[in-house]
Amino acid sequence: MSLKNENSTIRLLIYILIFLILILFLLLFFIIPNIKDYKTSEVKLKSIESKIEDLTQRQKSLKDELKREEDENKNVLLKFNKNFNKTNFITFSKKYLNDVKLTKTKEQNLSNYYEYKFSAYTKNSSPKEFFKFIDSIKNYENLVKIKFPILLEKKGKKIYINLILDIYKMDKN
Repeated sequence: MSLKNENSTIRLLIYILIFLILILFLLLFFIIPNIKDYKTSEVKLKSIESKIEDLTQRQKSLKDELKREEDENKNVLLKFNKNFNKTNFITFSKKYLNDVKLTKTKEQNLSNYYEYKFSAYTKNSSPKEFFKFIDSIKNYENLVKIKFPILLEKKGKKIYINLILDIYKMDKN
């Protein structure tokens, strides 16, 4: 029986050794490579999460900046959305200038707004009123830009003024 016992013990040791070799094989070829993949995936995930956090912070700061700009320029945005009325502008101009003539020279539909170009011609006896007009244009209901050069020509007691105005309006489409 002793031989049978020894044989049985050796057989058991061989099975254990085969089992251990099989476990080692599984570890080397399946589990360890997966652990490496897991670690690289984890590093990538942390990098992506970091980028997402940075982009989220940037988006928040840009939203805050946009809100601040909208609040600061609320008046300009309101002017930008109003339709231009030539008669109202001439009435406004006559508070400061005499004999105002307004001629539309160009209308452009740019990417998201319209730009109207006008040539204004007037005559006045004093440049003070013209400069008051320039100062008051910021209070007009539309967004108006006075372009340079402004031509001032004196003939007798009158000053003839020729200037180019750009008026902007938001495209509703």
